[in-house]
Amino acid sequence: MRYKLLSLLMFFSVFMRMNPLQAQNYWGLHSSNYSPLTGVHLQPADIVDARTKFQLLLVGANLDVNNNYLGLERSTFWKFNYSDNDFRQNLDGKSKRALINMDMQALGLMLSLSPKSALALVPRVRTFLNFDDIDEPTAKLIYEKFNSPELWQTNISDDHVSAQAHVWAEYGLTYGRVILDEGEHFLKTAGTLKLLQGLGSAYMYVNDLRYEFTNQDVVSLFQAEFSYGHSDNFSLSETPSYRFVAKPSVGFDFGVVYEWRPDYQMYRYEMDGEENLPDRAKNQYRAKVGLSLTDLGSIRYNKSSDSRDFIANIQNWDISQEKINDVNDIDQIIKSRFTYTEAQGEYKMNLPTALNLQADYLFSQGIGLNLTATWALKQGTKDIDKNHYITTYAVTPRVESKKYGLYLPLSLHDNTGFNAGIAVRLGPLFFGSRDLLSNAALNNEVRGANFYLGLSIRSFYKKPKDRDGDHVSDKLDQCVSVPGVWEFRGCPDSDGDHVPDVEDVCPQLPGLPQFNGCPDSDSDGVPDSKDECPQQAGSRQFNGCPDSDSDGVEDRVDECPLEPGFEQFKGCPDSDLDNVPDKDDACPDVYGDVNHKGCPDTDGDGLYDHEDGCPEVYGDIANGGCPYADSDGDGIKDINDKCPEIAGPAENDGCPYNDMDGDGVPDAFDKCPSTPGPKENNGCPKLEKEEEEILKTAFDNLEFEFGNATIKTSSYAALLELANLLRRKPKWRLLIEGHTDNVGSRANNIKLSERRAQAVKDFLVEQGVEPGRIVTKGWGPDRPIAPNTTPEGRQKNRRVEFTILFE
Repeated sequence: MRYKLLSLLMFFSVFMRMNPLQAQNYWGLHSSNYSPLTGVHLQPADIVDARTKFQLLLVGANLDVNNNYLGLERSTFWKFNYSDNDFRQNLDGKSKRALINMDMQALGLMLSLSPKSALALVPRVRTFLNFDDIDEPTAKLIYEKFNSPELWQTNISDDHVSAQAHVWAEYGLTYGRVILDEGEHFLKTAGTLKLLQGLGSAYMYVNDLRYEFTNQDVVSLFQAEFSYGHSDNFSLSETPSYRFVAKPSVGFDFGVVYEWRPDYQMYRYEMDGEENLPDRAKNQYRAKVGLSLTDLGSIRYNKSSDSRDFIANIQNWDISQEKINDVNDIDQIIKSRFTYTEAQGEYKMNLPTALNLQADYLFSQGIGLNLTATWALKQGTKDIDKNHYITTYAVTPRVESKKYGLYLPLSLHDNTGFNAGIAVRLGPLFFGSRDLLSNAALNNEVRGANFYLGLSIRSFYKKPKDRDGDHVSDKLDQCVSVPGVWEFRGCPDSDGDHVPDVEDVCPQLPGLPQFNGCPDSDSDGVPDSKDECPQQAGSRQFNGCPDSDSDGVEDRVDECPLEPGFEQFKGCPDSDLDNVPDKDDACPDVYGDVNHKGCPDTDGDGLYDHEDGCPEVYGDIANGGCPYADSDGDGIKDINDKCPEIAGPAENDGCPYNDMDGDGVPDAFDKCPSTPGPKENNGCPKLEKEEEEILKTAFDNLEFEFGNATIKTSSYAALLELANLLRRKPKWRLLIEGHTDNVGSRANNIKLSERRAQAVKDFLVEQGVEPGRIVTKGWGPDRPIAPNTTPEGRQKNRRVEFTILFE
């Protein structure tokens, strides 16, 4: 059969005999808010915060066939038994292409996990056939079975011709989640991980195709470069077996949707004790926009042993002698007719990656308008392993509810131009077409057809019924026909006193449970009906009237109502219990004489205590009742004693001439009274220059690890010298004081300075210095020697100081 030379150039045209299954998307129905599984392939995030909490897609089938070359007369479209005369060629000088895109879904599942997340499982079987970059003369020859005399004996060139066929199954797991829900702004995202099971594929790519037909039967090919390959099980006459013939692979879909919800508060309600609940049965957005990237990934196949790369250079080939019924016939022709290179190893078939933009506006709950743009990727002229969609732009007005939906997709398609379709959803059944209306009534020529149908079971969210409008669902309402409160499961509490009307003796007055709902206005434990002072908190003892100071005398007769007192004083106090009420007592807090307005003279020195500077010590009236003291007992009153704490002779104004260390400095002026030292050093010994140098070196070289009390080893030598000095001077004592800068908290710095001082002490003790001779202090940031406002100042303030102590 001469026309089957097409199989050498594009054998996939015969592959069209396979049973069709799918289309790119459920055009029209993809915009539904009530069927997320028909939109998940275009926008994975559609499953999140959907109106359905559960959907089972029992079956869904989709077919899309289109091209930009051949068209049917509209009047003959519905014949379904076409002759050559029914077709019209589009001879516009542009390269030609065609797409057959098929899909079958079964037992797809969508489940809302929570108000914030959802999950979907979608198994699919998909078929793609792409024919690309066929120049018009080549397309015309193929269509006319090479019986085109005007093209005979003409050298024809076609830069790139490619064809790909691919059948695979995929098992998609989609997870989506709300990532922003703040007022009118709402953002959700989702991703699909797909296990890909390659069932079969083939490709042919021709570079620099140059040929010439002598007549209908004879053709010459001139150095055309062919790349040709297929999987082991690929056949033109048999349906591919459902088994893995490729390495298992994974694919991905990603999507994100932003929703603008200016009226979100309208869709919040209170029910069963919870507030601000979203009404998940309603669409809360006014407008939304989504972006998705779908079908990322590829499937790797082992090349059949009949895969070939070859140069077609043959003269006057009589193609009428060639018989082609299957791929094996094509393999044999290539092997026998051409010089070839076996193309062994692997090849990959890319998924039909697409970038999708969706915008949707909601006029009301049931009326909306959707704009969807799908940009087909993977269309490069040098990609021999491409599958791709056709770029499409669609606007879809819709009217829908939970039970039904009507959708009118209007689209621009790169192959077929303008299309008008219709989709219908009736309960569990849905069906539709991207181009049914335009093919039936609008377009003069039909260059493509798209149909789909399916059956699904869905469970929708419902707002709980509340027939009495009391925000208690009928399911839990114990007084379902009377408005009530959640506290009493929908039964009324008319006065809001937390006592149900059925138990409330005073149902129209807010009261207390212990009084069966009747009020106690002053909250004194006496109900108003028995309270003689209902607006003043009182006690049962006085029939609800107050005794503010709790002295047993009610306020109405109490002359001192705010001070606890005695009945004999009409409720006024006698704090010192001297039988003189405080209001008449000149010394109300001290027990005294009734005849002296309640004031005492404890020491009996003639002055009452409130006048006596020393009320418990007998003293001189001239000294305000206090005696003149002689603290050191040297016979000289302290007022005249220059050393009131140390006994001394009168001639020395009460000061002693003691000098215990015999250094000529009286002990009163000697800072080291037990250790001899020169007068110019206040009686303390002076250190030798070598000893001062040891202390200075220890101070200058002492360093710690950053932020802790660990002494750096570089400081050990100077500290060892200090330890040796202390061992040579057994009567010396050492004061070690730690200081820090003001960086950090004061408490932490004090602890750090204490630990550092203690660390130095521990080191010296390890070297044989008695611990009782060493005193440590930690001052933290409290004693700076320089400003803490500069790094240099803070460095000076981080220090440990050493001071020799003498007794």
